[in-house]
Amino acid sequence: MLKEFVRCVRKSIRDNVDWVARYGGEEFLIVVPETDTRGASHLAERLRGAISQMVIKVQEKGMHITASFGVTGFGPATPDDKISPEAMISQADKFLYQAKQEGRNRVKAGQL
Repeated sequence: MLKEFVRCVRKSIRDNVDWVARYGGEEFLIVVPETDTRGASHLAERLRGAISQMVIKVQEKGMHITASFGVTGFGPATPDDKISPEAMISQADKFLYQAKQEGRNRVKAGQL
């Protein structure tokens, strides 16, 4: 399942610009530099839809999965002292858990 998830993500992101990395059991970081929060949110929504439509074969049975996304970013008004990899991951994680608490298979996004 996880391999198929990653294949779907890789098909949807830019080669040699964006990247995906496993960040826990079933959590992944998708980094999209040069993309604002709105653009990253649109990407997450496209991925969410594509993933929910996938049929994954497991022992000859077709299975479906869903995904929730937490998305964050920063803009020109974000103070420099608030921008760090740790802050970005923490904020995205908060949005991810909010999406899960609100029913899963959704995207939650906002600025740092």
